[in-house]
Amino acid sequence: MVCGKEYPNDCVGTCTCGGMLDAFYGLDKIQSFVDPLKKGLWRYWRLLPVDPPSSSLFQSNQTPLRKSRKLGDTLGVRNLWIKDESKNPTRTFKYREAILTILRFHALGIREFVACSTGNTAAAFSFVASNLGTIRVNLLIPRARMIDFQIPTTVKAAYIDADYYEVCDLGPKFAIGNHMLWEGGFANFCRREGLKTIAFEVAERKLEPDWYVQAVGSGVGPCGVFKGYSELQELGVVEKAPRVLCIQPETCSPMVRAFKAGREEFPTEFTVKHPTSCAKSLIQGRPSSTYPYVRRVVLTTEGNMESASEGEIRKAQKLMQRYEGLSCEFSSATALAGLIKCLDEGTIDKSDVILLNHSGGVRKETNAELPIFPIEAPVAEIYRSMECSTLAKPC
Repeated sequence: MVCGKEYPNDCVGTCTCGGMLDAFYGLDKIQSFVDPLKKGLWRYWRLLPVDPPSSSLFQSNQTPLRKSRKLGDTLGVRNLWIKDESKNPTRTFKYREAILTILRFHALGIREFVACSTGNTAAAFSFVASNLGTIRVNLLIPRARMIDFQIPTTVKAAYIDADYYEVCDLGPKFAIGNHMLWEGGFANFCRREGLKTIAFEVAERKLEPDWYVQAVGSGVGPCGVFKGYSELQELGVVEKAPRVLCIQPETCSPMVRAFKAGREEFPTEFTVKHPTSCAKSLIQGRPSSTYPYVRRVVLTTEGNMESASEGEIRKAQKLMQRYEGLSCEFSSATALAGLIKCLDEGTIDKSDVILLNHSGGVRKETNAELPIFPIEAPVAEIYRSMECSTLAKPC
């Protein structure tokens, strides 16, 4: 995406120039982006990097697209639409990322990889890997952990006493030191390919929003949705992509600060050290590698970035529960809080068609009694401990 070099379909990782790889398809040869005989995201297999699975374990259903009435009326918005990603198997849009990533890795013969997550990605990867049963996920979980699910024995995990960006730096070293693959995080194009199916599902309903609103940590969500709309434009399905509004919590809003300062690259002085927020899945304090891509999407769509206070986030969570009957996590409430702020300030017109990404749900019990390591711990020692943890088979 930086230098224009092309790679074969079986590649993983990033370009030799350091830029991210993206997937492109022969759109001129595709008559329809939808296969009506398939369900869920597999309806769009012609524009995905993996073939539809034969097993029913990996089938999916489209998540609901609902027009808000009570919440929209309360906010004075006539066309507020909610894409309810909480109806995915792991309650967030991360399921879309995980199913494409793990099935593609499996098809390439990869049987073990390492990933970093504060919780939602970990839940999605764990769920898909346990269903597949032939691929192992090694999870490095940073200080801002939000593990509220049962970790299956096919998944090995450890807590790292460090911030998210520090653990993401550790991930590739851990992978190399233990002879396995680094999943890639934001740079893994399967994540964006999974998330673009949100745009496809909305387009199938003949809705063309003026705004797409989502809370961001690294920003993979808006980039994926924009990718989907770009392909739909080229296919002549939609006229334009919606304007993208990215929201971050005030206590950890490095992207927002850099964007409002007009910076093309992420400046190190905007790094948030030891970030905190009730929206734990969003506290990414140093988005230096992802910010330029997210900024490009926002500028291309004439969108915006905004932040929301902790009080505004908690209020938004209650509003969603009260008026729509939807239980949402704080990160999802962050998107609503930022939208309300922009509506109040007049930066978004209340007559616009607005699409809001919603996720979350009731927290589950966890069995995550995992070892905790300092960031300086040798990667081999961390891996051995994960192998011998109480969640693994006896050594």
